[in-house]
Amino acid sequence: MEWYYTNGGQQLGPMPFRQMADELRRLPDWRQEFVWREGLDNWIKASEVPELKAAPPPLPNPAPSPQIPTLAKRVSTKAIAIGSFTFVLIAAAIGGSIGRGGVDYLMQPSPERRTQKLHEAQSLSAARVKATLPKKVDEATTLVDISAQDARLTYFYEVDDVNYSIGPDFASIVRKNVTDSVCKSTVVNTMRLGARYIYTYHDTKKRSLTSFETRLEDCQ
Repeated sequence: MEWYYTNGGQQLGPMPFRQMADELRRLPDWRQEFVWREGLDNWIKASEVPELKAAPPPLPNPAPSPQIPTLAKRVSTKAIAIGSFTFVLIAAAIGGSIGRGGVDYLMQPSPERRTQKLHEAQSLSAARVKATLPKKVDEATTLVDISAQDARLTYFYEVDDVNYSIGPDFASIVRKNVTDSVCKSTVVNTMRLGARYIYTYHDTKKRSLTSFETRLEDCQ
C-alpha cells in the first residue's frame, strides 16, 4: 500500500510504508506531520497512526562515500603550485626575450611590446607544462591538458566520478580555495601584467563540473 506524508507543508510520496516511516522519523517533529493512504477519509497526524507507533527506528545511515569537496582543498593547493611554476616560466621567458633591459622594460610605456612578450611567455609556459601531462593532482583529480591563447592560460582537470561522489558544493569550494591560493601566491604578479588564468573541471565522461577565472579584484 502506498503512503504519503508531509514535510513542512510539502506533500511527499507515494512510497511504501517502511520508507515513509524511515523518512518521517528523521524529521525533528515528525509526530506533528500528516500522513495519508488509500482508505483514509482525510489526512491524519503521524502520531495517530498505530503502524507508525509500532515501527522501529530507522537503521543508522551508512558511512558516506568520499566527497570531492573534501579533496578539493588539496586539489587547489597543488593546482596553484602548477600556477606558481607557470609564473617562473613567464618571468624567464620575458627576461630571456628582453635581455639586459628586463627591469627597465616593465617601466616603459610600450603596452604593445609588453603584451607581445606576455603572450609569448604564456605559450612557452603552456608548452612546458603540457609536456608533463597527464599529471595526477590527488586521488580523484588529474590535470589532463593546458592551453594558451594570447595572455590566457586554461587548465583542464578531470575528476574521477566513478570512485568518488561529487558533492553539490564542489564548484563553490574549488573556486574559493583556488582563488584564495592564487591571491597568496606569485601568480598575482603575472595577473597584474595582464595574464589570465581559467580553471576548468569535468568528469570522466567529459561533462562540465565547473569553470572559472581568477581575477585581481577577487584579491582585494
